[in-house]
Amino acid sequence: MTYGTKVRVALSRLLNTIFWGRPDVMLSTRVYREDIMWAENLINTIFFWEDNHCQKSHLWEEAMFERKIQILKYEQRKQELRRKESNG
Repeated sequence: MTYGTKVRVALSRLLNTIFWGRPDVMLSTRVYREDIMWAENLINTIFFWEDNHCQKSHLWEEAMFERKIQILKYEQRKQELRRKESNG
């Protein structure tokens, strides 16, 4: 993830938190998931160069979540193998 992407994600999550949302979810994602049409239309208009910005934000966050789960599972498997090797 580039530095610019990290900053945009952080700002979006800050805005979502300010508007009583969870701090680990971007505002565009929340608006899409909760089907807040007036806000989704507003955000999609602001990001006019990107079709369906809120939906893409939602899909991106889902993919990032799945990636984190894969990494955690991989780390767990590595730890289990190390334990087995050390127990001999």
